[in-house]
Amino acid sequence: MGGRIDILNARENGAEPVADLLIRASSLQGVRVGRDLVSLGIDELPVLFVAAACARGETWVTGAEELRVKESDRIAAMSAGLTALCVAHSPLPDGMRIEGRREGEAFAAGRSIVSATTASPCHSPLPACARPAPITVRNVANVATSFRGSCHWPQSVGLQISQGAI
Repeated sequence: MGGRIDILNARENGAEPVADLLIRASSLQGVRVGRDLVSLGIDELPVLFVAAACARGETWVTGAEELRVKESDRIAAMSAGLTALCVAHSPLPDGMRIEGRREGEAFAAGRSIVSATTASPCHSPLPACARPAPITVRNVANVATSFRGSCHWPQSVGLQISQGAI
């Protein structure tokens, strides 16, 4: 996609490779991700969908039917999030087609929730994708199951998160 990402402090944690990532603002391009790459990053696809919304051109992800049978249907969840962000897209039985922005265009606009929060207004590391109004996330108790501290890390990078009953 053309992202400027540096991999720092690469190491292994158990059997998993881990690293620190330094991510810089960049102009992203739409891509095609097929089954051969999906298996390498199935859990990272929701945030790829958000990046694709901010990229120029179309992004196609296919071969990801596993997302339909995880703890929840993550394709449906991300489709709902992209709809709320006014992003043109088409959910597929095994993935998603996402229409990225055009030159100079800004959107009016578990993992699925965390991915969508990266596009929150004004405080986003991707300001071209910012919505004009805050994003409200409901029913987030299940996020803590797979991502503890989900409200703390966004605050640590400057996003304004508030919690309260709705």
